[in-house]
Amino acid sequence: MNKNALIVDDSRLACRIMENMLDTLGIQAVSVHSAAQALDYLNLKTPDIIFLDHSMPDKDGFETIKLIKDNPKTAKIPVMMYTAKQGEEYVDKAMALGAVDVLPKGMEKDVLSKALKKMGFIAGDVTEIVAEPAEPNEKPVQKTSTIDDSELKPSVEQPIWQTFWQRQAKPFLTDQKEQHSDEIQYTTSQLGLKINRNMHQTLEQFEHALVSRIEANNDYKDAQHEIKNKKILNTVISVGAILLFVQLLIFWQLYQNNKVSKSLLQNSNQQQSWQQQFDEQLSQFNQNLEASNEQPEGLVNLPDEVTSNAPQSISLMDDFGGLVAQNLYLSNQIKDEYSGVTTSGYQFIVNTHGKVGFPLETRYFQTNDCSDDVFIASENAMIYQGHKGRIWYVDKLALAVDILVASTMNMGGECIASDDEVMSLKPLLISDYLETGIDESQVLRLDFNE
Repeated sequence: MNKNALIVDDSRLACRIMENMLDTLGIQAVSVHSAAQALDYLNLKTPDIIFLDHSMPDKDGFETIKLIKDNPKTAKIPVMMYTAKQGEEYVDKAMALGAVDVLPKGMEKDVLSKALKKMGFIAGDVTEIVAEPAEPNEKPVQKTSTIDDSELKPSVEQPIWQTFWQRQAKPFLTDQKEQHSDEIQYTTSQLGLKINRNMHQTLEQFEHALVSRIEANNDYKDAQHEIKNKKILNTVISVGAILLFVQLLIFWQLYQNNKVSKSLLQNSNQQQSWQQQFDEQLSQFNQNLEASNEQPEGLVNLPDEVTSNAPQSISLMDDFGGLVAQNLYLSNQIKDEYSGVTTSGYQFIVNTHGKVGFPLETRYFQTNDCSDDVFIASENAMIYQGHKGRIWYVDKLALAVDILVASTMNMGGECIASDDEVMSLKPLLISDYLETGIDESQVLRLDFNE
C-alpha cells in the first residue's frame, strides 16, 4: 500500500523537489504553502508523514508542529523538519517539540532515503545506503605506513633497493594515492553539497522575491480596479442624483403650471362673471336713462353728458389721453363711484375726481412693527387705494399662503399688534403701471361719450 506524505512549505520549488524525491521512493505527496492550509488539510485527511518547513509567512515551523502535536487527531503523525535551519540548538528544540528528524534543504535523495529507512517508513537496510559525507571539519583519517627495519635487510635473491621498493615505497605511495583520492572525493562531495544547498537557497529566495513581486503587482491591480469601480460608482450615483433632481424639478414645474393654469381659469371665469354683471348693470342703467328724462335722484353734479337721454360709453383716461379702462358703469350713486376693469384685466372703482381703487381697510404683516411684506384678504386682480392715496394691487396670478399674522394696519395707518393668528392671505403689491395700467403719478379722468 502506497504511503502518503504532506509537504508544508511556502516555496513551490522546494515542494516540487521534495515531491519528485518522494515519488521515486514510492510515496505520494501533497503540497500546501502555509500553516493555515496545512491545518485545514489535516482536518480532512490524515497523511502518513509530514515534511514541515520552518520559515513561513503566517506561522513558523515550531508554532505549526506544536499545533499538530496538541491535536489528538494529528499528534501521532511523524513530522520531519525540512528546512535550511542548522545547528544543534535548532535540532534539539525541534526534537523537543515532537519532530522525528531534521533534514536540510538541498539534500540528496540518499539522505532522505536513509532517514525514512531509519524510522522504518520504507523497507530496506540502513547499512546499504552510502553514508552521508562528513561535515567539513570531519576530514578522512590520514593513513600512515611504518617501515620495519627487518624489511630493509637485503635478501639474497633481490637487490636491497628492489626489496625496499616493493615492500615499503610502493605500498606507501599507494596509500598516499588512495588518501589523496579520498580527500579529493570528499572535497568534491562537500563542494557539490554546498553548491547544491546554496543554489537551492538562492532559487528559493528568488522564488520568494518573485512571489512577493507578483503579489504586490496583484495588490496594485486590485487597488486600481477598486479605485476605478469607486469612480464608476460615484459617477453613476452623481448621474442618478442629477436625473432624479431634474425629474423632481420637472414634476414641480408641471405642478406649478397646473396651479397657475387653474388660477388663470378661475380668474378668467371671474372676469367673465364681472363682465356679465357689468353688462347687466350697464344695460339696466341705459334702460333707466331711456325711461326718464330727469336726472336720477341721488346723482349730484354729474356732467351734462351723463344727463343726456342717449346711451353713454364711460371710459377712464390718463393725462396723455391714453385709455385706462372702458365700459365703466355707475356702481354707487351716493358716492359718485364707477366700477370697471382696466385694459390689463384689473378690477377697480373710481369717482368723478379720478380717485382710483377700493378702500384699503386692513393690511396684515408677519412682523410686530408692520414692516416687511404686506398681505391682504382679497380676490385676485384687485386695485386698492391706501393711506395717503397710495395705489396697491393684488396680482392676477397671486396664490394664497398661510402666514402667522404678528401685526395689522388700519385705514388710518395705525399699526396694531396681533395675537399671532394663522390666516390664508395674498401678497399686496405697490402699483406697477406695466402690470395694472394705472400710473399713480398721473391724474385720471372720466370720459363720457354718447
